[in-house]
Amino acid sequence: MVHLFRSLMGGVYWVISQVMLFWHSVWDHVLPGGRVLGTNWTWVLSIVFLVITLRIILFPIFVKQIKSQRAMQAIQPKMKELQQKHKGDRETLQQEVMKLYKEEKVNPLMGCLPMFLQIPVFIGLLHVLRHLRPGLSDHSKTLYGWTSGAEVGTKTVEVIELRKWNEVTYYLVRIGDLVHLYTPELQWAGTIREERVESRMTPPLPWFSWPLVKDRRWTHQGTYEQAGAPKQVVSNRFSVTESEPVEVPAGRFRVVRVVRETDGRDLDEYWYAPDVGFYVKWVGRRGEQRFEEQLREYHRASDVPRPATPPPSTNR
Repeated sequence: MVHLFRSLMGGVYWVISQVMLFWHSVWDHVLPGGRVLGTNWTWVLSIVFLVITLRIILFPIFVKQIKSQRAMQAIQPKMKELQQKHKGDRETLQQEVMKLYKEEKVNPLMGCLPMFLQIPVFIGLLHVLRHLRPGLSDHSKTLYGWTSGAEVGTKTVEVIELRKWNEVTYYLVRIGDLVHLYTPELQWAGTIREERVESRMTPPLPWFSWPLVKDRRWTHQGTYEQAGAPKQVVSNRFSVTESEPVEVPAGRFRVVRVVRETDGRDLDEYWYAPDVGFYVKWVGRRGEQRFEEQLREYHRASDVPRPATPPPSTNR
């Protein structure tokens, strides 16, 4: 029964996400770049037209519900007459009421059935909206424990600030002694050390593509540059495989599993938790080396209730 429910809701999530992605592609062509007065209008309009589309699809159900309610109101006088006539005789009253429904062609279930049919749709809408792009908050700090072979350790991720760099806005995120640059869409753009660029990815690497829903796929091809090393052309394939619960030292979370594959032997699997706004587990492979990170604790900025830390970078 549980498996059937999950399969049903998975189909609902997929349909709603596809409608949203359709409208996003439409508005992305109408409004290239999408940002006006600091607001990403492609996503705003996608949500608005998603709701409008759902309302249009559900409109026939609303009509049937209203007709059923009006029909029930129309037979209320006859219902009262039957109640007075058969007072104290519950069995006869029920038989006469069913006969009245049949004669008047009224189905009392139609008044509430459309409402129950709409519940999975609105649950699916809530699910998709919760998987839209989160925002980073200044001064949030996250602690991970990591293992690589026989080695173990911890890694602290701290969001420092939001800053313009060469007229482009980035989140500055300190991981170890490096500061990583992430776009507002959580795309990894490179690293700096002591205000000097040490590495960059052009175009930025999209670890996430919103909304994060099952079967979502996207690709990336870019150029990776690092100080003192030749340029590399990299290709990445991403896919959202499933939603599942996962247990880590920081607790149990409902997550979305994302997989990154490359033309080489690199592979990443990371589990993004919408409720806390960042990944709680990451398993990666670089050649023969395998490593894993798990969330130990996170500290949210006081002014923002649900900050997000950035996705993992390609260089540990």
